Amino acid sequence: MTDKKLFRTIIHRSWNLIWKRPSMWVLAFLAAPVVGIGVIDGLIGSARLMFKALHVDQTLIFTCTEKFKICHWLLPPYDSIMLPIFAIFAIVIAIFLFLVSTVSLGALIRAATDKKEHSIESAWNAGVKHMWELVAFVLTRHILIHALFIGTFYVGQWLFTFSTSPLAMLGLVVLALAFMLLVLIINFLTLYAMTAAVVDRSSYGKAIKRGLYVFRHHILLSLEMALVVLVAEIMFAFIGVLAALLIAMPVFMFYIIAGITGYTIFLWVAASVGLILLMILLFIVLAWAIQFGVSSWAHLYTHTKKGNIKARILHHFGH
Repeated sequence: MTDKKLFRTIIHRSWNLIWKRPSMWVLAFLAAPVVGIGVIDGLIGSARLMFKALHVDQTLIFTCTEKFKICHWLLPPYDSIMLPIFAIFAIVIAIFLFLVSTVSLGALIRAATDKKEHSIESAWNAGVKHMWELVAFVLTRHILIHALFIGTFYVGQWLFTFSTSPLAMLGLVVLALAFMLLVLIINFLTLYAMTAAVVDRSSYGKAIKRGLYVFRHHILLSLEMALVVLVAEIMFAFIGVLAALLIAMPVFMFYIIAGITGYTIFLWVAASVGLILLMILLFIVLAWAIQFGVSSWAHLYTHTKKGNIKARILHHFGH
């Protein structure tokens, strides 16, 4: 296979996985909170950075009790003895859901890269084997990105403390773009490292080294893959919006009927059916987007194991 056909092959395989293995949709939906495919994280983070830096009176310094109710429930004095118990219960549930999401991500990677067709059970068991390595990667990524956000926020805020000129605004834009690029790099590295941990059964340290090696030799290729995934996300979102409009039309008709006839039962039926259909739609669109993204990055990683691959853009310059 030539380099020119690489993305065509990856897209074809990832798209086929969506249709051939619908059982993986459940795992994809569960993995959504920890996937972090990079593009959206960078864009949203850059927008937040610029918005907060422009409001120089704001600060990221906060106390635990001011921002998180659960901390208030944990710390004395207690308004009710049930509050700390409920807080501990909520923390345990959150940790459990985080582990489920992380295992689901590992299961998706295994299902995407193995030649055999996995069931949910077999893919899940594969994800469990690499749970702690994946947990470490997810936590490392979030710590680095949040530390980067706080650091760049204060740099931007310091910049506007001295000047609000167009030059300062340009500096903030450059800072936000740099932040987005660094977030993308962090996500690329962790995606490659997580895939290495699952595919090559590597330890945390060896997976990081492998991820660094793959990214260092495929920087442009990684950016091109991020663009492909972003376009796919936009396409899935567009499909979701169209489907939501189709759902809204009959719901609105029932609303009109309820207004004309005076029977609120029509309104309740329409609202219930519409809500159920929207939840199903959200599940499908999110699962498709996550499964496509994870599969695409996993396939790209497996292709890099065969040797260094030139980015598509280099072909246009005769390299």
